[in-house]
Amino acid sequence: MNTTTRVLVCIAAVLLAGAAAVAAGSLPGHAAHGNEGAGKAHQQPPALFTEAVTQYERVRLALVADDLDAAREPARRLAGVVRAWMQDHNGESEMPARVMAIKSAAEKLADSRTLGDAREAFWALSQPMIAWKKKVGGDTPAIAYCPMVKRKWLQQLGSIGNPFAGGHMAGCGEFVNE
Repeated sequence: MNTTTRVLVCIAAVLLAGAAAVAAGSLPGHAAHGNEGAGKAHQQPPALFTEAVTQYERVRLALVADDLDAAREPARRLAGVVRAWMQDHNGESEMPARVMAIKSAAEKLADSRTLGDAREAFWALSQPMIAWKKKVGGDTPAIAYCPMVKRKWLQQLGSIGNPFAGGHMAGCGEFVNE
C-alpha cells in the first residue's frame, strides 16, 4: 500500500469510529443526536426525523412557489415514512400523538384540492414538526414566524420562504428563538 492509500484508509477508519461513537452517544455533547432519552418509550431515531424534515422541506418549498402539485408527492412520502415507523412499532400500546398528527396532516396535505387547503394542512403539520424539532434540538432546521399570517414553520437558515403567504409574500417572516 502506498502512503496516500494508507492515509486515506486511516482517515476512513477515524471517520467510521467517530460516526459509531456519535450514534452510540458516547462522545461528550453528542447524546442529543440520537441517544438522548435512551430507554424512553417511543423515542424516534434521528433518521426518521431527518427523513421527515427532508420531505417537509420539499413541501414547504412547493408551497412557497404556489405549486400544489409539487407539494403533494413529498407530503405522501412524509406520510409513508411515518406510517412505516408506526407499523414497526405496532405492538406498542400508545403511539406518540406527535407521530399520529404528522401522519394525518401529511395525508390531508397530499389530498388537498386547493392551495388554501394545503396551507391549512401544512399548518397542522408544522405544529407537531416544530415540537419534534424542539425535542431533537440543534440549530437546523430553524423555526420561522410570519407576523402577518401568525404562523410558524421549519426551514433551513438563509432567506425566508413563507409557505403560508406564497409568491406574493414569500419573504415575509423572521427566524425566532424558542
